[in-house]
Amino acid sequence: MENFSAFSRGISVSHHIEKLNLSGCDIHPYLLMELSEALSINRSIKELDLSATMLSSFMLSYLFKGLSKNKTLYSLKISNNQSLDNESV
Repeated sequence: MENFSAFSRGISVSHHIEKLNLSGCDIHPYLLMELSEALSINRSIKELDLSATMLSSFMLSYLFKGLSKNKTLYSLKISNNQSLDNESV
């Protein structure tokens, strides 16, 4: 978890990363919270792929809360998350 925390801090201050692909990673809810906070600050990421990351409805709502402050993201992929029911997508 420590490495992911450092990764999230790096995301929050990066001015160069435009595409972030974390598809296929099993992201723990606490790590998603850190990532969501970092994305709320980041001003360079335009595309984010969280496909097949085991997102739950709770995790998705937390992600959207952080992304509501992000003004640069224009593409978000969240397909193939079996934890989501059809009503959440």
